[in-house]
Order: sequence, then C-alpha cells, then structure tokens
Amino acid sequence: MSRSGAVGESVNLSPVAGPVDARDGLLPRVLGRHGAGQKAGPLLLIVAGMHGNEPGGILAVERVFDSLGSMQAPIRGEVVALSGNRPALAAGVRYVTEDLNRLWTAGRVARLRAVETPPAGGEDREQWELLRALDELLQDRPDVVLLDLHSTSGPGAPFSCISDTLRARALALAMPLPLILGIEEAISGTLLDYMEREGKAMLLVEGGQHDHPGTSGNLEAAIWLTMKELGMLPEGSVHGEGGADLPGFRLRLNRATRGLPRVLEVVHRHEIRSEDKFLMDPGHANFDRVTRGTPLAASASGPVLAPLPGLLLMPLYQPQGTDGFLVGRPIRRSWLRLSTWLRALGVDRVLRRLPGVKPDPVLAERVEVDPSVARWGTVQLFHLAGFRLLPSPDEKLRFSRRPEPRRRRQ
Repeated sequence: MSRSGAVGESVNLSPVAGPVDARDGLLPRVLGRHGAGQKAGPLLLIVAGMHGNEPGGILAVERVFDSLGSMQAPIRGEVVALSGNRPALAAGVRYVTEDLNRLWTAGRVARLRAVETPPAGGEDREQWELLRALDELLQDRPDVVLLDLHSTSGPGAPFSCISDTLRARALALAMPLPLILGIEEAISGTLLDYMEREGKAMLLVEGGQHDHPGTSGNLEAAIWLTMKELGMLPEGSVHGEGGADLPGFRLRLNRATRGLPRVLEVVHRHEIRSEDKFLMDPGHANFDRVTRGTPLAASASGPVLAPLPGLLLMPLYQPQGTDGFLVGRPIRRSWLRLSTWLRALGVDRVLRRLPGVKPDPVLAERVEVDPSVARWGTVQLFHLAGFRLLPSPDEKLRFSRRPEPRRRRQ
C-alpha cells in the first residue's frame, strides 16, 4: 500500500447517501464531504465513532453537514467526516476484538500500508480502510487539522486533548474546554500518536458521557468552533446561518465547564487487565477532586486507592477498556507562555548539548537522558521545549521532539 493510496484497492471517498451503506449494512466510511476541491483553505478531517459505544460524534456530524448544506455562501477550505469502527457502532460496543484507538503504532501502521487488499474484517479491516482514506486525504494538503470526537463512560464535563504542538495548543485554547496534556504519553497507539508522527495538528474532544443527551450537542459545538478558528466559515454564519449559532455554541461549552481548570496534565494512569476484575466504585465523575488514598474502585487484589492528589479523569464504567482511570493536575498558563517562548528560541537544540543528554544516532528527533546526571526537573524541562516522554526499557529517560505542523500562508 502506498502512502497516496494509489496502488491496490482504494477506499471510496465520495459520501454515501443515507445513514447506512447498502453494500454491507454498516455506516458509510465517508459520512460527509463539503467544499470538495477547495484547496485554497484548510482541510478539517473529522473522525466520529472510533469506539462503537460512542454515537454522539456521529449525531453531531450529521447535524453539521445538514447545516452546511443549507449555507448560501461557500466555506473556505474543505470538511471531510469519516466513520471509525463501523462494526462496533452497529453492535453498540467499544470494539469487536481490539480497541481501534490503541492500534496506531508506527510498526502496525507500516505493516498495514504494505497490505494491498483489505483484511477480512474486524478492526484490521477498519484500520486499513481508515489509514488508506487518511493517506489519500492528507496527500499534498499542508494545512490539515483532524478533529477526533469521543465520549466517556463516566459522567462529567467535556474536555479536549492534544499532542502538545504550538499549532494544536492554539486551536485547543481557542475553545472553551479544559485542555488535557500528556494523554498520548499515558496511552499509546492512539490516533493522536499517528497524527503527531505525520506532522499534522489534531484535537481530540470528549463531549461528555456516552448516553447523555447533551453530549452530541457539545461535540457539534466543537466542530463549529474549530471551523471558526480555522477561518472556514462565511461571515453570516456567526449569526446563525445554516444552524451555525457560534455565540450559542461557545456559551454552551462555557456553561458545561464553568469552574474547571483551563489546562491540566496527566500525572497517573491506572492500567487494568481482565484478571484484575476491576470495578469502579459508583458515583465518580470527570474532574472529581481526589486525595492520596481516596477509594476509587475494587479489584481482585483489594480496594484501588488514588495514588496521589489531583482531579479524576475518565473513570471506567464500561466492560471493555484497559484504562481504569487517570489523575490530572492543573498547569499554570504562565508555563504555557514560557513553553511558547522557549520553543521559539530553539531551546531544544541547547538541551541536546547538556551533560547527560545523548542524541539518538539514527533518529534526529530523539534523545536519551541519564537521570543520574540530569537530575532536576528533566521531564518538565523537555516538555517545555516541545519533547514528549517515550516508554523506556531501563532507567534512562527517552524523549522525542514533536514535529511542529506547518501552515501554508493563504
């Protein structure tokens, strides 16, 4: 399979009319496409339903494309919406055999790109089709943003997650949602990982609880506000043309997140396995305050307690999943301003020359740090300079410099 999707069987990128693709009884891969051929502007890619028990994104996309179709003035650029795990969506389960949003590792993506004919079924087929569609859509499009729509099994306010590039950060902070940093370090193999490696900006939005009636509305608001920030909407749309009530959408998200920290970082992930028999205690929600020792869940080995103080994120209230919960802590906005300044100065080049820091001889973006030499604030310093912490098989710290997405001036 080529990066452009030009070799072997291709994926049809034309929208399929109707809610179901008659070829296989599942949702179409392309849920909508508006502004096709508009190269003079950004490409907004939307992925909805990466997990099959998260239908809110599908509903949000349907409403947005209905509204786009009624707009008199053309948008600037193009919007394409793709469905995620279609068999899981049909069954109403998170996944069929594998979590589709844990499969986007570099090795697996490379293996799938080498396959010219689609796998027989399951998540292999879904990822093969999604990868081929993404490769084709990303080709020769320098200004691309991907918006990944999700929901959580536990109750609580909506929030966003990014791989912390300056481009993605600016998009996230323009939206009135708490921003969670570090999710891609805590959970590997996500679509966020893939888009970071591709050098493209991505914003993941958790709209609320799966079955809450307000979740699809929060995700719809996130789509419209992202389009507004990208400069895609005609002037009249800010006053409600075609359903794009932008002030109303902003007010909606402000109300849903009132009183919450603006930016947080993940400081703990509680990983679970089937033999753990993990069962979250009832009554927890996103952004609940916890202290060290707060009872959170039961397991085969006994009660599960919060290991440190912070805010609870994504408590697991569904049978499938390997993330029991996360704990986050607020970050001061001054740290983000300092980070922007340090990256503009190119501090990453200076860090590579510090004692205890060894550049990777093959991968220019990677470094290895000996914590016995570089002892104080190493992770925080490398985060500020635009690096992400990688899994390590030993006591050494390994970092990779995030590629900063480039925008073409229009």
